[in-house]
Amino acid sequence: MGGALSTKEKNELEWQKFNDSLGSQLESNPHLENITKILSLSYDDLPHYLKSCFLYFAIFPEDYSINCGRFIRLWIAEGFVKGKKGITLEQVAKEYLTELIHRSLVQLSYVDYLGKIRSCRVHDLMREIILRKAEELSFCRALGEEDSSFDGKFRLISIQKSKDNVVETTNRNSQIRSILLFDIDLGPMLFTGTSLTNFKLLKVLDFEDAPLYSVPEDLGNLFHLRYLSLRRTKVKMLPKSIGKLQNLQTLDLKHSLVDALPVEIEKLQKLHHILSYSYNYHSVGQLPSVRVLVGEVIGSMVELQKLCYVEANHGKGLIAELGKLKQLRKLGITNLMEEDGLSLCASISNMKYLEALCICARDDDILKLSYDPMEVPQALPNLLEVYLFDAYDGECLCFAELGFQKLKRLQLTDMKGLKTLKIHDGASPLLEHLEIGPSPQLEEVPSGIRFLETLRRIDFWDMSTEFTNSMLLGGQNYQIVEHVPSVFSHFSHAGGFSSEALR
Repeated sequence: MGGALSTKEKNELEWQKFNDSLGSQLESNPHLENITKILSLSYDDLPHYLKSCFLYFAIFPEDYSINCGRFIRLWIAEGFVKGKKGITLEQVAKEYLTELIHRSLVQLSYVDYLGKIRSCRVHDLMREIILRKAEELSFCRALGEEDSSFDGKFRLISIQKSKDNVVETTNRNSQIRSILLFDIDLGPMLFTGTSLTNFKLLKVLDFEDAPLYSVPEDLGNLFHLRYLSLRRTKVKMLPKSIGKLQNLQTLDLKHSLVDALPVEIEKLQKLHHILSYSYNYHSVGQLPSVRVLVGEVIGSMVELQKLCYVEANHGKGLIAELGKLKQLRKLGITNLMEEDGLSLCASISNMKYLEALCICARDDDILKLSYDPMEVPQALPNLLEVYLFDAYDGECLCFAELGFQKLKRLQLTDMKGLKTLKIHDGASPLLEHLEIGPSPQLEEVPSGIRFLETLRRIDFWDMSTEFTNSMLLGGQNYQIVEHVPSVFSHFSHAGGFSSEALR
């Protein structure tokens, strides 16, 4: 790059032109020939099972930061991930992604507080190599504003700010296997009426962020469909024909307007993921504000790994049905009734792979649990995250000794009756992030926090001034939290939240 730029005039305009034409420069500039060869060698050196996964980055726009969960689910839907005995396809796909990162072919965009890789991207230079390889192998094609036609030889396509005639050409091609939309305003024009009958071989339909208001009734004709995302669309209802999608693995409805699933959903016994909520980012703890009703048919989908969020009071048998979902890794459940407590304990005790549990009861007319949620059976050896939103009306919560040995995050939100939080020595020895509040009756900082030696951060929400000040240097409770690197206090007001770092 330095050698190529040394031939340019030393001004911003010339360097910007060079940056914008990097793709053609890679092909024609002799200074960059070696870069092209070296980066191509990086691809050629990949084992066979990683090549398709790596080339899949070509389908995303330039500088696009890709959610890793989405990426992994797409890989699986495309058939790039091969099963291994004893672990799920999702775990195998994570191994693939980790290997690409270790080879420095994929860059990290965001890593969360638990050390999980949440999003990733590829460098612009590497993306140019990927695009050329993908074109050369007829692997996939990204159609942009400059494309006036589609030749049909590609099976995987993404449509990015494309023109009407490209959409019309695409609509007539029956050989396409995957369609992803990015930053377009053509959603309603692309899939209307009975147009889906032209795409019977589709495995992936990703409408994330598209201006889509409805799904055609003939959605069920896509028998091979494995992945359907309506995330952040305006879709309100799914057609009953969805019950025909016998191969569907992922149904992503996050931040859409869908609030109920048709009963035909029980026929989809290959579903791994039902993602069906949005967050209210203006409330304490970012509560899930939209939940999907699934009725009492959920127990038939025994391969489910993620189910969040569902309403417990929609069907008397729902809690018992959840006990049949032994493969669940993440469960979010809302509107629990007091009498659901023991039944819920019995159901989740069957979920030995469960990693994240969220219990939420935000409606005023819903009774809160009267039992201690932290006394859920300890047969959850893999539990990493627990979120309790207004889900308990008792005065005391107790972290039992030897409880939740792998737990890394605990969020206790809106427990207005809570007066005492007991944490025994040996409870949750790996806890890294703790959130508490609002709990106006919790007058003392839990002394057991001193036993949580791995804590990296505590967030207190809308606690009293006296409670907060007691943790400042010189305060009576300073020693309880002095081992925690980051301690924050947050206060709500008309404009949102203000935060103060206590440590």
